[in-house]
Amino acid sequence: MDLADLLRHPVSLSEATRCFEHRGRHYFFEPLCRGYVSMNADIRRAVADMARSSQPAAQYVETCSVPGFRASVAKLVEADLLVPSDCTDAARGRGGSGVPKELPFRPRKLTIFPTTSCNLRCTYCYARGGARPRNVDLGQCRAAIDFYTEQLAGSSDDPSERPSAGLSLHGGGEPTSVFSLVREIVRIFKESADARGLRSHVSVVSNGTFGPEILEWILSEKIGVSLSLDGIQEVQDRNRPFRNGRGSYELVAGNAAALVRDGREVAVRATVTGEDVIHMRSAVELARELGLASIHFEPVSICGRAEDSRVAECDPDDFAATLLDCFSKGLEYDVDVGYSGLRCLDQFLGRFCSACGDNFCLTPEGHISTCYEVLEQDDPAARVFFIGQVDRGEVRIDNGSVEHLRTRVADNMHACGSCFLRMNCAGDCLIKCFRSTGDIFGPDAERCRIAETVNKQIIAWIADGVIEPRDPNRCVTAEVRC
Repeated sequence: MDLADLLRHPVSLSEATRCFEHRGRHYFFEPLCRGYVSMNADIRRAVADMARSSQPAAQYVETCSVPGFRASVAKLVEADLLVPSDCTDAARGRGGSGVPKELPFRPRKLTIFPTTSCNLRCTYCYARGGARPRNVDLGQCRAAIDFYTEQLAGSSDDPSERPSAGLSLHGGGEPTSVFSLVREIVRIFKESADARGLRSHVSVVSNGTFGPEILEWILSEKIGVSLSLDGIQEVQDRNRPFRNGRGSYELVAGNAAALVRDGREVAVRATVTGEDVIHMRSAVELARELGLASIHFEPVSICGRAEDSRVAECDPDDFAATLLDCFSKGLEYDVDVGYSGLRCLDQFLGRFCSACGDNFCLTPEGHISTCYEVLEQDDPAARVFFIGQVDRGEVRIDNGSVEHLRTRVADNMHACGSCFLRMNCAGDCLIKCFRSTGDIFGPDAERCRIAETVNKQIIAWIADGVIEPRDPNRCVTAEVRC
């Protein structure tokens, strides 16, 4: 509906639109269509008065004496934030942020943790990788793979459509440290996918310390890869040393450069300690030098080995301010700078991530977890995130546990109240909330501070024309791994 047609009706802001004040300006953010509009306090009050009026908006616009009001109304309409008063989001074909219950468990991707062995001794490892080495059982892998591909093969109503099966080999250890096992898992996966007429894709989340043989396998087999690289050599070598204390920077940076030379859009994930916030800008400089497509920063989570080594937490305000500087620098360098709480640029999902009952992650002990950070039976979080196990060659799913996790959506995050980011953030990271509050529905206050600061500023930059909205098809993201 164009401006003239719309103004013939009484109008209101769309149900999803959120407003906030930031540095003396007022901003409107619509999370469903990612609309961003800026205005002053006088215009905001006039918009509110118009939305309360029962008369056609055209009459209000013609009589309003507030300078710039008509232009602001046009911006709100263009951004799809202003709608006829009787037009709900449901009527516009936009659902809410709830998740239907009692749906079959049909995971979209399979994740396998091949091992808890690791050649590094990262100071903050959430899983204490390498402390208790165990490898996944191939029989359990085969059962999980067949369960996944069978579910996926029956998921399309279009017989001409050939679904794609995805396998991610994740941490808890370093997958490439058991390379022969990994190759066998990949072979079984591709065989199972082919037998059911599925396309297949394999990716590895790695610490990046693999040798030439594994690099050649990644390149020749077109294996997707996300690397962990904390930044400049000083930081990487201190935080992510080999077991003998030797630094890992040169090997990781060399492998990243080799992947770039192969034409890959390489994403890296950097964990940031309190000591290393000051080095985040240097990490973006390094990303440009190496030709990386993306760097994802994540503040360290104090659990696992971080508790033992007394790693310093990030100050939320310092991290947020530095991340914003890095984001701006990334735009200049054509490097996507990300953070898991940066949600105002993302497509609306109504939940934080697929840990909300959709992930299917096989642990080395045969449990099925929905969170990449929950692998051990003795982890208190296992009672929430473990949704089943592989037993005697059969995958057993606890549907009650799945349904509980599926309720962790924006509509049920009552603690988030009227937060402008509620629909996109949906309470932030489940496991971080659990570690902080003992409840997946209890937001982590410090992460909320970071998300509020970062997202408000980026919305303001977009609404004020300082930066352009990010093209979601351009983003290259590293999988979250703390």
